[in-house]
Amino acid sequence: MRLQEVKLRLSFLTVKSTSVNQSMQEKLINLGIDVWKKRPDMTSPLLEKEVFSIDKDIILLLGEKDKVLPKKDKEYFFRTLTKSIGRQDFQQLNKLSHSKEVTHIFLLDADLPKNSEQLMHVNIVAFPSITEICSSRENKEKFLVSLYKLNL
Repeated sequence: MRLQEVKLRLSFLTVKSTSVNQSMQEKLINLGIDVWKKRPDMTSPLLEKEVFSIDKDIILLLGEKDKVLPKKDKEYFFRTLTKSIGRQDFQQLNKLSHSKEVTHIFLLDADLPKNSEQLMHVNIVAFPSITEICSSRENKEKFLVSLYKLNL
């Protein structure tokens, strides 16, 4: 018996289209080509807000008043806050992720993002701006006491 060598070639076709009308999509499906629609992104870009995270479960959104603060001052505030509530790490974020890890969102003189329907499982608390918190000893104490009441 003689062996025959057979070569098979597989090819994949990727079709990218931002607006495929229904008839074109049906034609592609009839040809055996699957048309996948892009899933909605589970993150929202916050170009107008500054977002910080403490240990990935606490999100802090800064308002307009704190945009003018130097980056060094903001980092000092968050480093001190992180240690004060017994946490380990903080970082600045580019996007607000809607993950199940997030348990608290603190609005520091900021408004909640427009597409916040997915954040209903999160404890959202409004606080004054960093500038107002750091303006007096009493304000700092009130802020820390209110954080301790949240049992972070």
